[in-house]
Amino acid sequence: MTAPGSHLLQVLFSLLLVIPSSYVLGRVHQWYIHCLRRDAAFRTGYDHASHSMFDLARRRSAAMGPAADAAPAGGEEAGPP
Repeated sequence: MTAPGSHLLQVLFSLLLVIPSSYVLGRVHQWYIHCLRRDAAFRTGYDHASHSMFDLARRRSAAMGPAADAAPAGGEEAGPP
């Protein structure tokens, strides 16, 4: 035989277990998704920066033209003394 208030106690105890555990699982999920998005943003930014550096180097070498290839190898500048 069960006491008349035992159903109410069972519901209360189950709610006391379900609500906090749901909150904790939600926070863990939120943290996990945040880490994935931050990692993706880092990778995207890193890729963008590396492509920008290659474009910058290519533009600089193209702007210097063939005169950069004809420069003396010893680091000396050609011109009047």
